[in-house]
Amino acid sequence: MSEQRLTSRLTAYWHTLRKEAPLPNFAQFNQSAIGDIWQNCLVFTAQPSTAGNYAFRVQALGENLIQFFGHDLVGREASRPSLRAFGGGKIAAEIEIATATQTPVEIEGKFVTDQNKVIKYRACLLPFASASQNVTHIVAGLSWREF
Repeated sequence: MSEQRLTSRLTAYWHTLRKEAPLPNFAQFNQSAIGDIWQNCLVFTAQPSTAGNYAFRVQALGENLIQFFGHDLVGREASRPSLRAFGGGKIAAEIEIATATQTPVEIEGKFVTDQNKVIKYRACLLPFASASQNVTHIVAGLSWREF
């Protein structure tokens, strides 16, 4: 049986692109290769900032996530305060960990919406590099259930 879990499939794709390199080159990333799960994915750009930290912005967002968030986040900063509104503060913290460790990070959690619905989610955050092997992008996959 083939793997159906979004986080497992996306992480396997990351390893396929990476081969023996420390990080896969983002230029090799092809969203059509993960077309059936792309609607639950987003891409962050990682720009080095002061003191060795990074600033993250949303570069691309799948249609299911636009509906989930209630609006298109492309171009917006991906910081803990800006993502906290939808329970994504933990995701923002993990973006920093994926960037620092240069390894995939999988997380799961839950939060309560303004409408008192419980959202349980699972996400993976995958660092990608440029030819210079500096982290330039984080590709994330997010699946959830609403209760």
